[in-house]
Amino acid sequence: MLNVDEAQEIILAHTKLSRHVQKGILEASGFALAEEIHADRDYPPFNRATMDGYAILSSDLNDHHIKEFNVTREVFAGMPAGESLVSGNAVKIMTGAMVPDGADAIIQVEQSIQTGPHVIFDVTEIQAGKNIAQRGEDAKKNDLILSKGHVIQPYVISMLATLGINKVQVYDSPTVAILSTGDEIVPIDQPPLTHQIRDSNHYNLKSSLQNYWIVPSYYDIVRDTKAELEKAIERGLKEDILIISGGVSMGDADFVPDVLASFGVKKLFHKVKIKPGKPLWFGETETGVVFGVPGNPVSCQVVYKIFIEPYIRKVMGLGDMRRLKLPLAEGHRIKGERTV
Repeated sequence: MLNVDEAQEIILAHTKLSRHVQKGILEASGFALAEEIHADRDYPPFNRATMDGYAILSSDLNDHHIKEFNVTREVFAGMPAGESLVSGNAVKIMTGAMVPDGADAIIQVEQSIQTGPHVIFDVTEIQAGKNIAQRGEDAKKNDLILSKGHVIQPYVISMLATLGINKVQVYDSPTVAILSTGDEIVPIDQPPLTHQIRDSNHYNLKSSLQNYWIVPSYYDIVRDTKAELEKAIERGLKEDILIISGGVSMGDADFVPDVLASFGVKKLFHKVKIKPGKPLWFGETETGVVFGVPGNPVSCQVVYKIFIEPYIRKVMGLGDMRRLKLPLAEGHRIKGERTV
């Protein structure tokens, strides 16, 4: 019998990246990119002021020791910079504005005193490039900005918008079918008899799948007969993932493994050293995979979290989930003499 790590390794070894699909950048939030994203131009696309102040030639202050500058105009963000700056002149400039050609430094407004068309500064030297974001310092045209597999989050959406991209190729969600098996299972809107239980596993699985934008393409409650199982499984195998709840233990009515074999589903393992969740069955077809999960609701939840969700994440190019481990404050008895 496999341990958990061995079972996970087999499951993840049988994943293939999902189909590509084009989505709008807002709709694509949470998906993984299936294409590379490159810069369409230099960023910033011009020398940009990073402070409110005055654009000057640094040599005027450092070498020529000019005390008073002529303020020739103002430049605001979103307007052309205008003519090139000449020695002895200064341009009043706002944060985000385009720096005029010739200017190579900006003295912030707090270090200036302007009187009419003239300005003086309370600094005697300034480093070239001060308070200017140079053209292309963030990215050059055609630079790789985002690689395949990068998960689209709000900051990525902002970057895509900056690049003028409103649609991207992403790895799509897999299609899923869910079958709940057992003569004892009834829909949740049907009053159960004494020997029956409502189908909670379907809702557990469906709500979990919604985290990955998956709405099951097919769902059914199937009785414990080979004929009904064959009909339902044949339909379910049309999807990328078939999840079958119940019917994978060793009881006389647990027909699922035999029916799957009759459809050519290759069994990769049956049973894992884990409680709850031991009867897990996993197999593959030419186009997808099958998870046979225990019918016990807690077992179903454990199997989904430990085995099925990592598979879905890898198929969608989302990578591993971060595991959180916390120590128990004290021992907790679960059954018999065992404690955890």
